[in-house]
Amino acid sequence: MGKRSNGEGTLCKRSDGRWMGQVTLDTDGGYKRKTVYGKTQKEVKEKIAELKSGCRSGKLIETSSMPLEDWMQLWIANYKPDLKVTTRESYELYINVHIKGSEIGKIPLSKLKTTDLQRFYNAKLKCECKNQKQT
Repeated sequence: MGKRSNGEGTLCKRSDGRWMGQVTLDTDGGYKRKTVYGKTQKEVKEKIAELKSGCRSGKLIETSSMPLEDWMQLWIANYKPDLKVTTRESYELYINVHIKGSEIGKIPLSKLKTTDLQRFYNAKLKCECKNQKQT
């Protein structure tokens, strides 16, 4: 394997047989080095490409303090650009009906816990959650 160009990242095979890739991404607060692992070199290259495509104009979007409802809007716009129209519409409907404006939608991603999700699911099952239409 020849020398890689600037911005392509680093690829190497680890002693345990897995492949590792690293790439430096530009964030609003500086640069962050992200590492991905995979069984094959091709898999790692795809993961690096996905990391880079998740950046808006080459900048990594810091999401840890972002509320879940904002992240869901960002996710559908930036990470799922190739969805069929009907799939996109149904995802947006789910986000707007169940997440946006709810208690769970206001929780920052860094503070979101599995117990929060389970509480949310249980409330949905019991029809106690805000924004749920009863039929």
